[in-house]
Amino acid sequence: MNNKAEELAQILKAEVDLMTALAGVMAEKQQAIVRFQGDLLAACTEREEELTRPLEALEGERIKCATALTEMLRGGSGTPLKAPLPLRELIVRLNEDESGSLADLSDRMHKSVQHIVEMNGYNRTLLQHSLQFVQQTLRIITDNHRKQLVDERM
Repeated sequence: MNNKAEELAQILKAEVDLMTALAGVMAEKQQAIVRFQGDLLAACTEREEELTRPLEALEGERIKCATALTEMLRGGSGTPLKAPLPLRELIVRLNEDESGSLADLSDRMHKSVQHIVEMNGYNRTLLQHSLQFVQQTLRIITDNHRKQLVDERM
């Protein structure tokens, strides 16, 4: 495997590992929302932010590496690239030795991203229901069922 393909594989593996950890934190966050555990929810949110920062940096490295690989595959035509080839297309163009592990890592990353998006959707729904519960409770407690006490934009 050439150096850039190996580097790309390492970057993808690191991204998959971080996404797997992020999905675990999101599952824990979901339980904190359901059980009304504010301290745990805050800790989970902080941990999510800690995991997201390195993911952003790795994404930049992955794009640089994919751009370099695209240049190598194009034969270094000298024309500046607007964007690298999509990861799946890069994998198809690499030889079998290089593409095998990259294809596996790419699939794992794709599945991890889908799982995180689903978890985000579930957590957003839970938080919206929690907000509605708090709003309705405040209205009942204050005997003010007609007046909106909390701004909907929250």
